[in-house]
Amino acid sequence: MVKTEFEQLRQAPMGEQLLNAIGYVYQYQTQKLLGKHGVGVHQLGGYIEDWREGLHKVSDVFGAIGSGASLVRASYKLAKHAQAQEEGKEDYALSDADREWFEKNMMQRMFHIVWTITKTDIEDTLRAVVEDVVLREASTARCRLPSRSCAHAKGGSDEDADCRTRLSPEAVARAEAVIYIGQEFQRAMSFDEFIVKDDPPSMLGRAAKDVEDQIKASGIDVDGAKQYVADVNDQVAKATDE
Repeated sequence: MVKTEFEQLRQAPMGEQLLNAIGYVYQYQTQKLLGKHGVGVHQLGGYIEDWREGLHKVSDVFGAIGSGASLVRASYKLAKHAQAQEEGKEDYALSDADREWFEKNMMQRMFHIVWTITKTDIEDTLRAVVEDVVLREASTARCRLPSRSCAHAKGGSDEDADCRTRLSPEAVARAEAVIYIGQEFQRAMSFDEFIVKDDPPSMLGRAAKDVEDQIKASGIDVDGAKQYVADVNDQVAKATDE
């Protein structure tokens, strides 16, 4: 069901980038709620996610400011270029390559600013939605067992078990489902990846690609190794949840 919705949303304009942004909020806002309703040391997760959310917002603000500065610089360069051409001062005009770069950079920076404003509004709305879904019906309890745990495994009663959350089992189950959906959605291409996907690779990127090509040429299945690592990470994540 989740994968079907994922593919449907993915086909919409900017669908992958929206999916990635939605998945981010689903996962980390839910983890924040679980931490805030934790018991004792398990509340630490809530503080960590509060810090992550604050850092995320600050990063968005500074990113938008940086895009604004780049936009002003590109506009200035292109304006000076147009002026130099009008006055016949070709020596002061930009080369075709530089002009194309500044034009593309200006469009990217404008796009980034619009995206940041839109994404911020979406994230604020989704945080409220996630909180409503996880905490609806005021489903909290004084103390409960960890998810999928069993007090009898410790030879004691439920009350003797190590309590980790004040949420009811139903609320925790909803939270786990939202986190899973968020993780699936974050497999989509992020906006940062999308905005540079047509740019030539950086020096570091070219070096990494050269090393990968050399490894492939030696007969090592690089793609298979990547898939194996991804599968192991998924298994570790599932084992951690359990």
